Amino acid sequence: MNQKNHANTNDQVDDQQVDDQAVSDQLVDNQQLYDQPDDNHNVLDTLGVNAQISDVNPNDLSDLSELPELPSTEELLAQLKILSAEKDANWNKYLSAEAEMANLRRRNERDLSEAHKFAVDKFVRELLPIVDSMELGITAAIKNDHETKNNENHALKEFIVGSELLHNMFVSALVKFGVKLVDPVGEKLNPERHQAITLQPSDEYASGHVTQVVQKGYLLNERLIRPAMVIVAQ
Repeated sequence: MNQKNHANTNDQVDDQQVDDQAVSDQLVDNQQLYDQPDDNHNVLDTLGVNAQISDVNPNDLSDLSELPELPSTEELLAQLKILSAEKDANWNKYLSAEAEMANLRRRNERDLSEAHKFAVDKFVRELLPIVDSMELGITAAIKNDHETKNNENHALKEFIVGSELLHNMFVSALVKFGVKLVDPVGEKLNPERHQAITLQPSDEYASGHVTQVVQKGYLLNERLIRPAMVIVAQ
């Protein structure tokens, strides 16, 4: 029995010695790892500590005494006054430019409107002599019919009726495009629309009034394209 207990005690002592040796070996390994300078630098490099330390330059620190002096209140007010004047000038320039653009838009709109209104100006001017010829032909036919003793000249009457119908259709087509007749018999002479070719004494009309229209005038959208040629009472 005593021999068995003695054997167990020896085994426990041996196990304790093995554990102590393992701890001692681990401490030696840790000390060797700590004593290796290259490995320590590698760890610091990995963490970026060495780079941060090397970037620090004491000479780059600014001297607080070298900071610029702040402007005084008077200087700030003077600068504010200058900036305010520049702001007002720029605002006035903007308003002027805006007004000019508005005027330009209105002029363009007016020019475009007039271009549409008077696009047929030249065409109408070319048609007016045709209207004059038709009217002269009708007037001559009516005069001839009145002077004819034989009132049964049906061919002449039919010609007059047909010519008047054609003339009315022609004038109606011109009216649709903004053409207006100027036939100022009995009206006071208007130099802007009438062209006086002669003066004649008249008992029927007052002085300065139109007694006869030699050639009718025409307006296109209220703009004169041909003045009426008239005879005026003296």
